[in-house]
Amino acid sequence: MEYWSWRVFALALAIQIIRCIRRYGLRNLRRSLRLWGEGVTPKQRRENLVALGVLLTLAVIGVLFWLIP
Repeated sequence: MEYWSWRVFALALAIQIIRCIRRYGLRNLRRSLRLWGEGVTPKQRRENLVALGVLLTLAVIGVLFWLIP
């Protein structure tokens, strides 16, 4: 029996993104995810780069597990 499903993960991630957009608005969400531009502090840039690195790492691990027969 499979205990973990990619569909459940994708659904949970989509729900969290929708909740965040509804709470803060799409414009504020996009503004908080910027890496450069007017009003971006070094702390915000560093936090966003770390988060981007974590997401890319998870994507690479997911692809590697997907390629395993």
